[in-house]
Amino acid sequence: MQTNNFYTYALDFTKTAVKTSFDALSAFTAQSEAFTGKLLETVPSFPEEGKKIASIYFGESQKGLAILRTFVESNLELDWTAKNASLKSLEAMEVLSKDVFKEAAAIQKEIKPLVEKATEQLPKEAKEIVEFSNKAVNSGSENLQESVTKGFETVKKTLTSVSAAGKSAAK
Repeated sequence: MQTNNFYTYALDFTKTAVKTSFDALSAFTAQSEAFTGKLLETVPSFPEEGKKIASIYFGESQKGLAILRTFVESNLELDWTAKNASLKSLEAMEVLSKDVFKEAAAIQKEIKPLVEKATEQLPKEAKEIVEFSNKAVNSGSENLQESVTKGFETVKKTLTSVSAAGKSAAK
């Protein structure tokens, strides 16, 4: 009985530590955003596109923290002694990766017009390099997303068949 109490206290402590850590990190990010905004306001020649990109960066950073926090907290709620714990953990990781890729796509979409506007004044040759670089990054991101998605599908199928084989063997 005392062992169960110890685990309960340890889990409660961990949950509190995670919550406090994410709250602190979120507050630090908000303060960094405010400081950066004030700093950029003092430089009148700093382009508006740059200010928007900084704003997007901090906003997406907060969203990323929220996604990560949800993932960590959901893993703390899992019953790791359950037979399907590894599958539940995998599903949580899959949700995390989908959320991350969704945010990455939103960032790409939001930054694209800013990059186009910022590169208007560049010579044609430089614009081509920027466009090539953006296409390479976006293509790499798409390939990574496809690879990760296929990996999750394969692992889920494997875990499901291993679980089914274990149930058959137990009978």
